[in-house]
Amino acid sequence: VAAVKKIPAPTDRARAAVRRAWMRSPERGQALKRDGYRCTTCDVKQSKAKGRAVKVVVHHIDGVRWTGTFREMAEDMFCPPSRLTTLCVGCHKAIHKGEK
Repeated sequence: VAAVKKIPAPTDRARAAVRRAWMRSPERGQALKRDGYRCTTCDVKQSKAKGRAVKVVVHHIDGVRWTGTFREMAEDMFCPPSRLTTLCVGCHKAIHKGEK
């Protein structure tokens, strides 16, 4: 029996395309630079040192409407850096879980 390849829904492909563009966006880069590649919650600094790697991510303070139109999604994703903050992965997860 041959495995059936799941074809991603158009919305999944659109979300993936927006995410890829976001990773290279000037808005994201400006937020990282402005925050000194540090978590604005716990002040840990990004590091790529072997054995001491710390990853930081850019968080949308107001969130992103993934259920809206493509235009709404893009407007939320590519917002001014004033609506963005840099967080370490742990603080980012805690915020999304409502712990911070």
